[in-house]
Amino acid sequence: MRYRTYLITFMLMAVVLTTAWGDDGSTSDLKKHKRENVFNSLSKMMPTTYLYKSMFHHSGPKPGPDPEPEPTPKADIHLHVVPHSHTDAGWIETIDWYYERKVKGIFDNIVAELYQDSDMTFVWADTNFLHQWYESQGEKVQKKFDKIVKRGQIEFVGGGWVQNDESLSDLKSIINQMNFGLQYLQETFGAKPKVGWQIDPFGYNHFMPSVFQQLGYDYLVLNRIGDSHKEEFKADSSMDFWLESAEMGEDSSKILTHVLPRHYEPENFDSLINSIPCARDSDEEKKEFVKNFYEKYVEEQEKGFPTKHHLLLMGKDFGFNQQNGELRKIKYMNEVITKYSYEALGVQINANFSLPSAYFDNVKESKKLRKKNLDFLNYDERLVYLHPNEDENLFDYWVGYYATRPHLKKMINQAFNNFRSMEILVTSCKYMKKFDKALEEKYFIIEKYLSYLLHHDAITGTSRKGTIDDYYSKVDKAEALIEEMMDILNHILIGKSSFGSDVEEEGFVTDLHYYFNQAAYERKLVVKIIQKYQNARVFDIDAGKYLECELLPIKSSENHLFCLLEISGLTLKNLRVEASPEGKKLDHQAQVLDSIPFSDKTRKLENHEYVLNLKKDSLISDIYMKSSGRKLTLDQEFNYYDDTASGIYIFKPQKDKEKFEYRVSSSQVFQGKLVSVVRTASEGHFSQQIVVFHSGDTEIAPLVETTAQSWGYKEVGFSLKTNPSGSNTFYNHDSNEFVKREFEKIEDISESGRNIYPSVHGFAVKDKTSFFGIVNNYPTGCGFTSNAKNDVQCFLMRNTMMDDDKGLPDYLIDTQKVTFKYFIMLEKDIKEYSKRFRTLSDYFNLPVTTNYSDEDRADNAVISEITEDPDTYYESFMKWMFEETEITPEPEQELYTPIMKPGNATSFTILHNKDLPEDIEILDLFENYKGKLFVRIRNRDLKESLGEKLKAKDQKIDLKDTFVFKLSAEHKYTLNGLKKHKMMPKPEEGNIVQKTLKLIDKGIKYIKGEEFRHQCLKDGKALLKPREIATFKIET
Repeated sequence: MRYRTYLITFMLMAVVLTTAWGDDGSTSDLKKHKRENVFNSLSKMMPTTYLYKSMFHHSGPKPGPDPEPEPTPKADIHLHVVPHSHTDAGWIETIDWYYERKVKGIFDNIVAELYQDSDMTFVWADTNFLHQWYESQGEKVQKKFDKIVKRGQIEFVGGGWVQNDESLSDLKSIINQMNFGLQYLQETFGAKPKVGWQIDPFGYNHFMPSVFQQLGYDYLVLNRIGDSHKEEFKADSSMDFWLESAEMGEDSSKILTHVLPRHYEPENFDSLINSIPCARDSDEEKKEFVKNFYEKYVEEQEKGFPTKHHLLLMGKDFGFNQQNGELRKIKYMNEVITKYSYEALGVQINANFSLPSAYFDNVKESKKLRKKNLDFLNYDERLVYLHPNEDENLFDYWVGYYATRPHLKKMINQAFNNFRSMEILVTSCKYMKKFDKALEEKYFIIEKYLSYLLHHDAITGTSRKGTIDDYYSKVDKAEALIEEMMDILNHILIGKSSFGSDVEEEGFVTDLHYYFNQAAYERKLVVKIIQKYQNARVFDIDAGKYLECELLPIKSSENHLFCLLEISGLTLKNLRVEASPEGKKLDHQAQVLDSIPFSDKTRKLENHEYVLNLKKDSLISDIYMKSSGRKLTLDQEFNYYDDTASGIYIFKPQKDKEKFEYRVSSSQVFQGKLVSVVRTASEGHFSQQIVVFHSGDTEIAPLVETTAQSWGYKEVGFSLKTNPSGSNTFYNHDSNEFVKREFEKIEDISESGRNIYPSVHGFAVKDKTSFFGIVNNYPTGCGFTSNAKNDVQCFLMRNTMMDDDKGLPDYLIDTQKVTFKYFIMLEKDIKEYSKRFRTLSDYFNLPVTTNYSDEDRADNAVISEITEDPDTYYESFMKWMFEETEITPEPEQELYTPIMKPGNATSFTILHNKDLPEDIEILDLFENYKGKLFVRIRNRDLKESLGEKLKAKDQKIDLKDTFVFKLSAEHKYTLNGLKKHKMMPKPEEGNIVQKTLKLIDKGIKYIKGEEFRHQCLKDGKALLKPREIATFKIET
């Protein structure tokens, strides 16, 4: 019996000690006092344990306090080892597939390992998977994770919902998705990330460093800046540097930036893990490991970085998802490197688990750090690094994806635009206490779906077909929910006037169209409404009159109604379309546009601003501006690249583009007082409509609407053969500003990607006398594909038959038709060009939504995640909304009282007295996790544009009287509303503030470090510098 007890005890001890010592038998995984606790606990359970405890001390002194650890050698190199896992929100597989099969395992492993060993660390970048996992866990697991976070073992980096693309995503959308993720981290863990983490997007724009800084970040980690840049930075030891941003209101905007020397995965990560020695290996084997490790992972960093601190990421795509002790092996690796590096190399390397913020804290004071002012959009990759037998001078250019799956890009762009209108109205409802929990849940789902779509493999189109379908599903659901939400908001904010029609005669049908003007100034626009019936008219409910309308017949079941809409800044209003299905003539009925055959006599379209001449095939010949007398040849043609080595990511033609013979099958000219239209269809894969406006804000430029569908394995686009004087500079608009590009001469046609850049909002070139460009409705690639500097190429869509060896092992087939819309601009004066560019860009930001009838609603509504029956939810909500109850507003809501009562309003606005200057833009209104409401305001005025200096000016914003709500004049907040800077410190006699007040006559200026400068005048008006974005809290 005694021997059986000994045997059982020994077996239990073996299990416990194996766990305590680690898989390889080493004693380094747990501290000695932890082992003592194991023995003490066992001795209470089993008296015989003392025997085995004494066995482990028989050769040493009597157990007592642990001896002092040996001092760590002074380091020549501090190696910050940072475990991470790169978790794409969709790519080869869908988001849900990755979560179920990969991400859940990652979290299970890191929680188990880090909870047991407080020395281990890990970084987590994207919030989407964290939210999905954490919210599905029980209280016990959540508390474990919370403890790890509080102990500082996990650092949240990045913090956006996803790691967003920077080439094709616009500024406002990026801020939205970043804010969405950051609010969750702050609310759930009290975490405010310090490190921006953009390690996988395919290039980087010029404004993101400032955005990160204004969101409260101190540091930034990048990766894909292009091999030409990396080689340059390594050569002058500047892979850590201060990255200066595009000017966004700050006198100096820079962020400390680290560029990964190779990639976010150490070369052969799995092999590295498997090569780590164990305790049983000899000293010589460990030294040999250290030598190999140094040569492969450390030596290169020594040359490229300015300090003795080096950052080493340990991980890969969805790494650490299996229980194979990787973190424990890395810990032992650190000990081996620290112990044997000096003997093996003559260099002391101290390797430890670390975090990115700790690395930066050790680097930031170095005087060797340089400043760099550039972006990294054109991402090039030297082929020899992937294929050693290739010519070392050959590059691949990651610019093909600018036009990959354009229909998806258009849908995403449109959805975010509609979301911004909805967000402003939602926040207005929250201010009025008119937003219930069910709507909040619906709003969260919309934000979640849209944020996924900015992922660097979503809007770029660089995912497998099944994942692309999943993204389409998300954008479709988001759009349906936005439309449903806008319908409800319309009723909340305007009231019963939005129901039904005043037309009582039988045989009429009515549709309600509501518009929200995102611009803060009044706009006069010719808008287009798709209408089934030709006998139709449009009633402006707010103005109380029928609008001037013209009708363009398209086909039996589709007509285009053009009407002149006047709408004040930041205003929601309704138009009611009334039609007769039976063809009954109506008073104020839309006039059908005169139809004229296309001929030599009708190839000239003209208004009082310009003359647009067309070629015999109806494509554009030239444009003449009447005010400046400037004429520009355009010679539009459709073209395609056939025999290419391009793939989903890269553009790599093997021969020059070929002209598409545009054989017209039908062409017609329609003329009216509001618009003139040329509609053309070809026998091939293109059709085009050109609209000349005779009234409204957009009469300053012709609108071209090109519809294309790719065929075969071709990359399809159009060119405008302009005749500027061959300047070496051109400009792409990144949604914040025009960025100057230098034309690079190409030696081989395969290098054509050198001069292609993303046109998020537009593209421009200039000569000595004028500025020419386009303003487009969704992002695509534009530039020069040959050494001919007068041939601007815009890509429409593409199919490729090659796997370009960039990670996605697929060719590209895209059969979606897409309509690319763009205005053509030609101006002599840069100030006028910049002003008109803003006006035309704002045209594409006017969302319109059509209410469904009650019969249509059930057929078209998407079943949301909130309720199984959208009709029931809608009816119950509207009953609650309009029930006969007396609402007593709080003092701050007095301004809303007239429009809170259903039936009394015909429009809704958030402006109090009058429109704002055109330079002022309201980016959005939003709520932070504490329930506080904020508004983001931007001064769009420019100090410089297209290489020309401008007389930009500061803009005053009255914080008390501009909006129907008041803004706090005490603080300015970061873009996410999580951190504030005091704007108006009390002047106390004798202190620095008092002295500053005496120096500034107009107001007071408060400075907090280089990252924050803001001026607030004494009368409660905030002063916004050119390009500045200011975030203010709404007083409630």
